[in-house]
Amino acid sequence: MQEVNQVTAQYIPFTQASSSIFFILQQLNVLNHFYQFSLQYFLDILKFVLPDENNWHLLGVRDPRERLTVVFNNICLITFEQTSRALLHRDHLVLAMSLAQLQAQASGDKIDDDDVSYLSE
Repeated sequence: MQEVNQVTAQYIPFTQASSSIFFILQQLNVLNHFYQFSLQYFLDILKFVLPDENNWHLLGVRDPRERLTVVFNNICLITFEQTSRALLHRDHLVLAMSLAQLQAQASGDKIDDDDVSYLSE
């Protein structure tokens, strides 16, 4: 039972970060009411990224923590690539910065608030 709890604990940061990506997508409608991204849209991104055959970055990576980091980075990348196609060009930076802040937070880094405010001007 302890091993199950340990493995479950390894996935908690990943699941929290993944749910944050979904909520970023949901908040994009504040920028433009046409931006409506469903849960199914996000699940399709996850279904694409999670299998090893679609994720060449995972080749040779055996450590579970490293694998989670690679998968999370790829989810952010694919989310940006797929979602930015539906956004106005001026809104790409908002999505990119939101995902970058999330990645920095997930890795234990922090993007300086002054940098964020500078980029958002």
